[in-house]
Amino acid sequence: MALTRVFNITNREEVANPPRAYLIARQLIRPGKFIEVDTSLLSAKDFALHGSALWFGLALPKELSVQVQKVVAPMTKEEAEKKLSTLSTDELSSLASSVVPPVVFPVKASPAFQAKILLTAMFSGSRQLDPEKFFWLRRWKIVDGNFVEV
Repeated sequence: MALTRVFNITNREEVANPPRAYLIARQLIRPGKFIEVDTSLLSAKDFALHGSALWFGLALPKELSVQVQKVVAPMTKEEAEKKLSTLSTDELSSLASSVVPPVVFPVKASPAFQAKILLTAMFSGSRQLDPEKFFWLRRWKIVDGNFVEV
């Protein structure tokens, strides 16, 4: 099994493609991150993105590695409210069950009301959020495969 390091370089100014996550060998790779995958799991489509969205190799070339990554602040309550307002009832229910203790919605609550209830729980400070489900809040970073609150 030969491992290859795959970088998502869509966060770089030199790259024409807009920042986006890619699914490579059943692993999601976000902009500015890298994964190591078995080379046999990579497709011709993956290799076609080399240099334009992905980079295959042990390290990035100098012109790409010079780029300083921006520090992004955790999401504000207003930003989170905007994100929640775009989600379906099923997605909101899934998020609600990923909170400890779980958020329970009233039976006939509209999606907008469910979003408000979930938003309140997310920013109450008395509930624990599953970092994997709520990673989009930008409250965590991944260090050595573990979620660390920033």
